[in-house]
Amino acid sequence: MDSQTNTRRKKSLRWFDAVLVLAILLLIGSVALVNRYNHNTAKKVLGAVTTNQTPQSVQAVQGLQGVVGQAGAQGNQGLQGQAGATGAQGNPGATGPQGATGNTGASGTQGLQGATGPQGLQGNVGSIGPQGPQGQIGQIGSAGPQGPIGPVGPAGPQGNIGPAGQAGSQGSQGIQGIQGIQGPKGDTGTTGPAGSSGSTLVTGTPQTVGPTAGTSATSTASCAAGKVVLGGGTQVTTTATPDKVALTASYPSATNIWTGKATILTNLGNGNTMTVTAYALCSL
Repeated sequence: MDSQTNTRRKKSLRWFDAVLVLAILLLIGSVALVNRYNHNTAKKVLGAVTTNQTPQSVQAVQGLQGVVGQAGAQGNQGLQGQAGATGAQGNPGATGPQGATGNTGASGTQGLQGATGPQGLQGNVGSIGPQGPQGQIGQIGSAGPQGPIGPVGPAGPQGNIGPAGQAGSQGSQGIQGIQGIQGPKGDTGTTGPAGSSGSTLVTGTPQTVGPTAGTSATSTASCAAGKVVLGGGTQVTTTATPDKVALTASYPSATNIWTGKATILTNLGNGNTMTVTAYALCSL
């Protein structure tokens, strides 16, 4: 604001100086024209007096006021005057009244969807959380269905040769030989042993254990005196699920004894048991 005011003041002073110089030039021109006119008039008057009078001293006649000459041509631009002193700072103008609030502009159009930013860096692996509390022991599940009978296991290793067996029974009558020569009458022989009365199935004493895993039970079936084992087997039962027990051995532990053994694989639970029973097929 101060800069614009100073500029306007400088321009006004320049115009004032130009007008003042022009006025002075016009005044000088006017005076020169008047003097020239008066000089010419005086010559004319003196000429007339000289013609009608004798040469004597002539008193000069006051000339008429000359006509104001025409305005001279525009003078050249005067020199730039010195800049005037800066005026005093004007008082601040009063604050104008608050303008009315303009109307709200219309909403701009929705901008385009920005491009998807790059994938952020993989975060660091978090620290391992504290150990959770021990969960409650789950309820014992219901007994599963009876599993299928497993395949026959491979043959066991060759056992040691057992002790010699008892003498066999009397063989059958041989083919009639050729009639020999009549020999002398021999002595009367002794009475032979009684013949075979057939095979007998002997059931061993059942052995019941439980319910801890790893517990084993063994049952044996023994033949009566004078008889030998022709074969045998072992039965394993449980009040829990069958997959928790297993038959671990079933064999003739002697010529007249069959032995069976079973083991608890998984804890049977409170009140449950496993029972092992051996069977022997005995004969003379």
